[in-house]
Amino acid sequence: MKLDTGADVSSMNAKNIKQFEKDGKKMVTFTYTNDMGMKQEFTREVVDVMRIRAKAGEKANVRPVVNMRVKLGDVEKTVRVNLQDRSRFHYSMILGKNFLKYGVVVSSDENFLLGNEIGSH
Repeated sequence: MKLDTGADVSSMNAKNIKQFEKDGKKMVTFTYTNDMGMKQEFTREVVDVMRIRAKAGEKANVRPVVNMRVKLGDVEKTVRVNLQDRSRFHYSMILGKNFLKYGVVVSSDENFLLGNEIGSH
């Protein structure tokens, strides 16, 4: 995953997205795949949709938004995540400001850090 201080909402790789209704609620099933080939299918309630503005000549993109439990080190929270096919990107998940606000410190000069103390490499 990638920490993205510019993204308001987190995003994850989702394929085979199928939306349906159950008991009057909008639902979605999808398959998450990471870059190591691990796959897992999820079914979640759609809590919102994100309309992504398109570049000139392309049509706007509408993505379902679901609540997902996300854990990074000691930080574990339920956050809104939009679903999109990210297979063309290196990172299968982006953690945006809606997760980072829970005390995650981002170091722009380092990669792959996970620790409790600032400056502990």
